[in-house]
Amino acid sequence: MIQLSAHHVWYLIMAAQWTVLLSLIAFAGGALIGLPIALMRVSPNNALRIIASGYIQLIQGTPLLILLFLTYFGLGILGYKLAPLVAAGLALTGSVVKAVILAGIGVGFWSGPDEVAATWRLDRRFEPTMTQHERERLVGGWRRAVERSLGWAVET
Repeated sequence: MIQLSAHHVWYLIMAAQWTVLLSLIAFAGGALIGLPIALMRVSPNNALRIIASGYIQLIQGTPLLILLFLTYFGLGILGYKLAPLVAAGLALTGSVVKAVILAGIGVGFWSGPDEVAATWRLDRRFEPTMTQHERERLVGGWRRAVERSLGWAVET
């Protein structure tokens, strides 16, 4: 068992400082981005609602770790070299958008979750067109591929 020393405590204090700093960046960025997005989502302008809906679906449907990787490494691949703190702040900003919607309920912009839900419109619906036979054929091929790949690596 590892005994905690002053050295370990110092690392924990430094980590707490970074956590607080990133939280402040995320909340500030979330307010700056989230409020306009929330207002666009309830706008009578169809184009604004579509843009806001796309942004919300992208952010809500992407796990935070993936957002962090895409922000730091993805933008780096595209030629935008960001400092790690800036990349983390941008990724965390997207995850704060949900908190902005809750704040809108808290200040009375919406009366409650039902009103927020009523403003969300179904933009599109996915209906699978694949036949049952085609699905079974593809799943069978996938299973054969997985079975063939098992045990190919030899542990040393």
